[in-house]
Amino acid sequence: MHDLAGAYQRLNAVYRQYIESAFPLRYRNMAEERRALLNGADIIAQPPLLEPAPVYPGSGLNLAQAGAQLPPEYRDLPSLAQELLRPEVQLYRHQWDSLQAVIRDGQDLVVTTGTGSGKTECFLLPLLAELARESAAWPASPPAPPGRRWWESPDAGRVGQWAHTGRNAQGQHALRGMILYPLNSLVEDQLLRLRRTLDSAPVHQWLDAHRGGNRITFGRYTGAAPVSGRPDNDRAVARLRERLADMDNESREVRREYSGDDDIRYYFPDMDGGEMWSRWDMQETPPDLLITNYSMLNIMLMRNLEAGMFGQTREWLKTDPANKFFLIVDELHSYRGTPGTEVAYILRLLLQRLGLAVDSPQLVIMATSASVTDTAESRKFLREFFGRDQFRIISESPEIPPAAARQYLRPHAAAFQQFAATVQADALEPMRPPEPESDTTKQAMRELAGALGRPSSDGVEPAVGLANALLQAQAADALRSACVSPVRGGDAEREAIRPARVDELGRILFGDNPYGAAAPDAMRGLLLALGMARQAAGGASPQPVRGHFFFHNVQNMWACANPQCAVARHREMRSAAGADGGKMAGPVGALHAEHRISCDCGGRVLDLIVCEVCGDVLLGGYRSQAGSAEILIADRPDL
Repeated sequence: MHDLAGAYQRLNAVYRQYIESAFPLRYRNMAEERRALLNGADIIAQPPLLEPAPVYPGSGLNLAQAGAQLPPEYRDLPSLAQELLRPEVQLYRHQWDSLQAVIRDGQDLVVTTGTGSGKTECFLLPLLAELARESAAWPASPPAPPGRRWWESPDAGRVGQWAHTGRNAQGQHALRGMILYPLNSLVEDQLLRLRRTLDSAPVHQWLDAHRGGNRITFGRYTGAAPVSGRPDNDRAVARLRERLADMDNESREVRREYSGDDDIRYYFPDMDGGEMWSRWDMQETPPDLLITNYSMLNIMLMRNLEAGMFGQTREWLKTDPANKFFLIVDELHSYRGTPGTEVAYILRLLLQRLGLAVDSPQLVIMATSASVTDTAESRKFLREFFGRDQFRIISESPEIPPAAARQYLRPHAAAFQQFAATVQADALEPMRPPEPESDTTKQAMRELAGALGRPSSDGVEPAVGLANALLQAQAADALRSACVSPVRGGDAEREAIRPARVDELGRILFGDNPYGAAAPDAMRGLLLALGMARQAAGGASPQPVRGHFFFHNVQNMWACANPQCAVARHREMRSAAGADGGKMAGPVGALHAEHRISCDCGGRVLDLIVCEVCGDVLLGGYRSQAGSAEILIADRPDL
């Protein structure tokens, strides 16, 4: 997303249009007053929160430099992980420390850094390093048989995905690593990361040239993995044939239509890559990396269907003491109390099925957590949960820019304002995000880079030139500094980078907002620039951000019961319309988005009820006696 502020405005407009179309009002002036009310702040949505990705202390090493410092047998890591961390990206210090702790020092690992700190890389890098070492001894993979894509022929029998490979004892199919998540949504996110890392064209080319055409296989073993049942059941085979055909068609179409857009392409599996097709394929030839959740793992350990996966892994571990099984537990802090005890017993059973003692040197445990600290209490928890205590607990705090950094961009407010006006003058028209590849946008990038004091050189892509200019102007530091606020942890107070409202950030960075919108044009221009800029061709933004949108479910609206209400916005329209005023303005007074007893004119405020068929309005309340008269009140008279 290149346009956080604009996306919020577009969603807000679409939501308001839905309310107006689902609950139309018969009276035009009254509908206009409701539209104005809904457009007000915090009625149907709050201004978006912006959360800049934190910056942690660097290691001074990119992936290639880090690989060169590993023991020789692990130095193919940069080639296997080339799509996990791009060449221009420097490893954080805690990522390098994690890699050394596991590979060099043989320790288990718990990483406790914050959100957006690259914890996933902390356990993927050691795991990929081990796979790079071990795969060097695998035999070359034979060519795939002609009928491997068996779902393309309605009469063909099922063919196992990797049945033709027949790895020998050194490289037999087995579970090298298991990544355990508490939620399926986290499983899906990890699957996307592994597709990008292991099923990209550059990695396939390297595997073809240096690993005999083998693939690092991985699979998601959850309820979403196709299909349930047994491979000797004709109906189940038919279901799988249909499912694989759909997956193949979707994959081909996406790769054809979005060949240059990795963000979309990796949401779909590559049927010719290393991702496993089905549960049956994983049962027959266990993937190198299995992603699952503890509920499914519990089921797998109780059934004969998956027994072969654990048996093959057990045999593989027996063939060579150097073979290691990586157990990775994400969100470790979620396994506390009774549920945590149950998961701990499931892990004990897993190790028993694999023939591993809890203190086995062939077992490597890695975990991430938001609350584990290097204290006696946390180490007691780790010892009780895993049954061993040789953990390196790695934590790191993000860098906090100086407070003065929030002033860095104020001299460039007009330049960012102009950039937003050029790229997309009106966030709502047209109702779509800006086009970063258009000639107009590219020229606007060059002009903004020049205004920031670093004109783009000839031959440099506009997105890269803009990123260089934003880095020189310290735009990332300015934005993060504006998001700093005090937080309390225990008895101490410290500064931290927290999500902040976009409109408030615009005021901090560029001065008061004279427009009354969700963000001033200068702020929208800054977000557009950060979203479109790239530190290298196809690289990352100089400051990735995350947006949080909050929309309310509009359940009630209230109206003044006085049709002559002096504060109703449609009153003047009613008077100007003369005899037809009632048809345009309706029989009620001012509209209110929040409940109140009385209007500013003194009239009683009641529920506004709208007929979904004709759009007429009525007033609702509770009946109450006042002498001989019966009246409506907003609240119950007798609680």
